[in-house]
Amino acid sequence: SELIAKQLPAPGFPHGGRGQTLFSLADFSGGHAGALFNPYAFLALDIDRNQHWLQQQRQFRSTVLRGLRRLSFKALNDKLRRQALIPFLAMANGINGTLVVFAIAKEMGGVFQTGQRDDATSELLTAWKPGVHEHLMRIVHLGALIGGLTSSPGQDLYWIADQDEIASNEAQLRALTNLVARVLNNVLPHDLRHLRVGTTWSDDGSLALEDLTAISDLAAGAACEAVTEIVRQGTFPVRGVVTRLPATLTRKTELLLTWLAQRDQPLRRMLFVIDSGGNPTGIRLTSLGLPTLPNILQRA
Repeated sequence: SELIAKQLPAPGFPHGGRGQTLFSLADFSGGHAGALFNPYAFLALDIDRNQHWLQQQRQFRSTVLRGLRRLSFKALNDKLRRQALIPFLAMANGINGTLVVFAIAKEMGGVFQTGQRDDATSELLTAWKPGVHEHLMRIVHLGALIGGLTSSPGQDLYWIADQDEIASNEAQLRALTNLVARVLNNVLPHDLRHLRVGTTWSDDGSLALEDLTAISDLAAGAACEAVTEIVRQGTFPVRGVVTRLPATLTRKTELLLTWLAQRDQPLRRMLFVIDSGGNPTGIRLTSLGLPTLPNILQRA
């Protein structure tokens, strides 16, 4: 919490004038079978202070990416999606918000211990199979952390996730809403007005929710591939040392990392790695800085 807050100084979101409705959109589908990390990405923005993006998004959908095609990291092999990527990222630059990506090492196993849950939380978790619980708790706790850091008193929070396995039916969605509310109550320094939890199925037909969630998806996929290759090559950054990115990265990841490195745009971007740090029982949080020069990475 403190490390993320240090990277959110004024001016810029979440400081200054705020809107009534905060959107927090999560995606965690950027991993692949051979990846060493699971990615979790969260995009937070006041939707009523980003009307310019909504206007651009409607034009983008009518002129660049027609129909129901969705941009995603895994689908960038499609020619039309590749052609749409650059204008899509340029459009995302103008969002007055914050994008936070976490890459959690698979070798860590479970972070949330079953015995540490209270009875009410354990009851809510019965809506999901046990194998999903760790994944679900990571999403909820990290999402609540971002919500606590980016919301303001009296706001309405719309918490949107894009994964059927955590909200595949009405019962799971109700349980997810209650679970998010419980965790938020423990981390929020202020009161919200309303909390709504949903999925991209709540989209109004404009595909705005799909496109906002796609920003998280693209960032999660690129971060997962990049950090996996860095660890495989034994070049994990150390403080004060600039490290060249692996030559094995795909072109789409190189492009997305260049976009994630931009610091002169309204949309703030952060990348964190959570691993054991070589200690089987430890947890290390590393903030990775992406300089705007190509092909280098450094520990912030």
